[in-house]
Order: sequence, then C-alpha cells, then structure tokens
Amino acid sequence: MGVLFNHAVSYVTSPLLVGLTALALAAFFLVRFSRKIALSLLVFALCWLWFFSSGGAYVLLGGRLERMFPPSEVETLPCADAVVVLGGGVDSCTNVLKYAELYSAADRAAHAARIIKAGKAPVVILSGEGEIFASFPLLQEFGVDKRNIIVENESLNTEENARMVSALIKERSEKPRVILVTSSWHMRRAMLMFSRYAEGVEVVPSAIDYEALAYSCKENVAKWFLPSAEHLHRNTSMLKEYVGYWGYRLVR
Repeated sequence: MGVLFNHAVSYVTSPLLVGLTALALAAFFLVRFSRKIALSLLVFALCWLWFFSSGGAYVLLGGRLERMFPPSEVETLPCADAVVVLGGGVDSCTNVLKYAELYSAADRAAHAARIIKAGKAPVVILSGEGEIFASFPLLQEFGVDKRNIIVENESLNTEENARMVSALIKERSEKPRVILVTSSWHMRRAMLMFSRYAEGVEVVPSAIDYEALAYSCKENVAKWFLPSAEHLHRNTSMLKEYVGYWGYRLVR
C-alpha cells in the first residue's frame, strides 16, 4: 500500500506526466468518442504544460517558499552547538574529475563554511547519504578543518535527517542548539521535520539559495511567459515541496 501511495504521489507531482496523460486521453477521445472532450483535454494539457514550464510559475511557486525564510546575515546568528547542513547540491567525485560536482544548491556547503569561520559553531554536521564523498571534501576546500566536520551518511530523506541529527547532537549537549542550513525553498519542510523528530533541539534556520526571488527581478519579466525545460524541472521540485509539506501535515 505504501509503495502504491508513493508512486501515486510521484505521478501527481510530475507536471510532465500529468500533461502527457491528458494529451494521450485527448487522442483517445478524438478517435473513439467526442471531439469536444478531446479538444478540452488538449487545451488543458497545453495550458498545464505551459504554466509549469514558465518562469512566471517558478517565481510564483518558488518565490512564495523562499519568502518564508528571509536571508540572514551570519553576524546576526546566535552561537550554537553545530551547523547542520542537509544534503543536496553537491555530487560525489567521479571518474571524470577528482573534485566534487556542484549544483545550484551547493550554496549550502559554502554557507556552512561561512558560519564556521564566523565562530558561530564549533562543528558542522553533514546529513545525507553520500555526503562523505560530496560536501565533506568540499568543506575542506573552503577551509574547514576535517576534525570539525561530522558526517551522518545514512539518512535518505528530510525526516531521517532530523532523526539522525537529533541523536548526534544530543550526545554533545543537554540543551542543544543547531543552525540549520538548507535551500530557502526546502526550509519550511525541514523545519517541520525537525520540530517533529528532533524534539528538545533548538533549531535556528539560516536559509540560502534564493534563486526564484533572484529570477523575479524586472529584467526577467519577459522570460516569465516563455516555456523551458529548466523551469519545468524547477517547478516540479517546487510542487513536490508543497505536496511533501502538506502530506506530512495532514497524514502524519
């Protein structure tokens, strides 16, 4: 049952699959049943795919998530027992290049190094599968001593991040406080997970990676209406964030 539910959620949160299904149904109704229904499905599919492929949808969906956690200056952050970095944005070294591959969310590791250098916490906790091969070497390149980096390399999702980090930090302090670093659009769901599965841990959010808000500047307005594969990918991620957040709120 759980597997079927996960597949259903994956389908619903994929605008491309929903749009292609509507196009297939339009073709089916055109051949077998009603042209009127087929035309309605065709219009729906095209409008649906255009919306989720547009920059305007990214500004709307992503921007709303990013505004919930405004940027914070490192100097204004309180001191904490650790900086927690949720995995993402950095891939492990490959046989092509010995250095870690960086993606858009790689700001997380850079921001963590910035906080450590400001003296706000003694250690960084990297949480997520594969982080030992990804953010761990990258943080050292940013000047963080490897003795000050703790790697939690087993968690596969944000819920497990919260559980694993909670266990680690409670070994270091009776009243632990952590500075949580993740992408701004992911922070709402991350804070929800930590409030539920890291009870007793004070969590100070320090978001990074404000790409939707950066894209909302006036110079990009004309591009908001143009569809692109990149925006389809980004909007799919934003849709999954909304569904993931409300799914936990309503179901669990």
